[in-house]
Parts: sequence; structure tokens; C-alpha cells
Amino acid sequence: MSDQVVAGMARVLSATVKEEAGRWSVSFGCALERHDPVATYPEAIVGVDLWLHHFAVLSTGELFENPRPISQRARRMARLNRELSRAQKGSKRRARTRAKLARCHRRVANLRRDTLHKLTTTWPPPTARWSSRTWP
Repeated sequence: MSDQVVAGMARVLSATVKEEAGRWSVSFGCALERHDPVATYPEAIVGVDLWLHHFAVLSTGELFENPRPISQRARRMARLNRELSRAQKGSKRRARTRAKLARCHRRVANLRRDTLHKLTTTWPPPTARWSSRTWP
């Protein structure tokens, strides 16, 4: 991306610094010149629904289940939410529980992001005929 900014093909519009569950990050909003190619095989385009009941459901009917650690973390999040609601506002225990809950939410988000990355790099199979822009 920095090469495109230097070449004049992109420009940074904004930068946002945020802290989330003890971790700091910066995100950049950019304007970028893109030229999307037309799909080579338009009949091969597949729609994807994410995180409804299953992790992903393809328009072809193929299902991808939620990873087990996410459901295990969901039980932990439910327990921490109950613990947080029972703690007295302004107390150190409430702040500690709130930090634990934020870390748990961050962990689930990271697990989902990792699972989606693994799904998109292993699917479609290497033998399938797909356009480069059909599947991100």
C-alpha cells in the first residue's frame, strides 16, 4: 500500500488510533485507484453468508461449522457478563472483570478472523477454475 501512495495511485484520507482490550492499533482510510477485472468464469461466482447459525454457508449449499474454541469462549463470556452485572459500579473487581470480558471478546474476534482467513485460503480447491476476483 505504501508503494501505491508513493507512486501517486493512492492517498491516505484519515488515520484512527484506538485502544481495545489493552492493545493499541492504527487504521488508515485510503482512496485507491483500482481496476477490477471482469470475471473469467461468471458461472463460478458463489455467495457467502457468514456467522448466522454456521460459520459460513455458501450459495452452493456447502456448510462450514463454527470452530469449537468460539463456543467455549461464548460460555466464558456469558459467565463474565453475569459476574460483571453483579459487581458494584466503580469497584476494582468490576474493572478487573470488565477487562477480562474485553480480552475474551478480542480473543473471539481474533479466532473468527483467523478461521475466515483459513477458509478463504483453502477454499476454493486449487483444482477449481476461478477468476482472481471471484473469491477474495
